[in-house]
Amino acid sequence: MPLLVTDVRETLRTGAPKNAEDGPLPMACWSCKSPDVARLIQKDGEDGYFHGKWARGGPEIVNNLGCADCHNTASPEFAKGKPELTLSRPYAARAMEAIGKPFEKGRTFRPAIDGLRSSAMWSITSTAKKQSG
Repeated sequence: MPLLVTDVRETLRTGAPKNAEDGPLPMACWSCKSPDVARLIQKDGEDGYFHGKWARGGPEIVNNLGCADCHNTASPEFAKGKPELTLSRPYAARAMEAIGKPFEKGRTFRPAIDGLRSSAMWSITSTAKKQSG
């Protein structure tokens, strides 16, 4: 199981929920940890995704962060080896708009977000390898 998703599942803060509506954590706790979040938001809408408790997302959120979290992997540009950055979370786009830094217009902010996510994934993976080996 992917490391970020495993970490969230195994933390004691989840309160050992017994059903999909049990436990102290909201669904929002999954929001930056898996590309499955974007898929669920597309399928259920934001209101549908954010409704309920953390445990409800458990069976659906199984993949760790990946390329599609930051890159439009279906684009012709990506197929040519170009990065084609994208925001896969609608709430992130609204937040950037609210602070006056629209994603589409950023030249330095977009790569910073991409680099941050890539670095976080690399750091977590490297740490896990060191601990296990």
